[in-house]
Amino acid sequence: MIKFPKKDSKRTYEVTYLVPATLTDAEQQVIQQKIAQLVTKHKGKVISTDVWGKKSLAYQIVHQKTSHREAVYTYLEIEMPAENAPEIDRALQLDLQVMRHLMVRADEVKAKKTAPKKVIETPESDEITDEGSDQK
Repeated sequence: MIKFPKKDSKRTYEVTYLVPATLTDAEQQVIQQKIAQLVTKHKGKVISTDVWGKKSLAYQIVHQKTSHREAVYTYLEIEMPAENAPEIDRALQLDLQVMRHLMVRADEVKAKKTAPKKVIETPESDEITDEGSDQK
């Protein structure tokens, strides 16, 4: 049976987004504030923000008719009602300054990290058999 979240249930989400490395620090701050305001508008709150800084991209991204080889990565941890999460995801997709983004439920990520590994036991035998030999 599928369990749907309660109407007012809050969930924690991890959001990572990329902006062009050509933006100034002030412009990056404006984008961070705009996203934080978007989250609070949808009855959520930003738990933590971590700017990972400028990094080289694995491949070239064409954004706004400009080719980019570097981007500034920003990681957010947010808490918000589950029914509002698609609206945040859509707003990030439509934001012209955000090159790429990824939004995942944090409890799913943590559950996968802490899941026990499956151990496969093999029968142990002291006797070594040589099935392929015809020695007498």
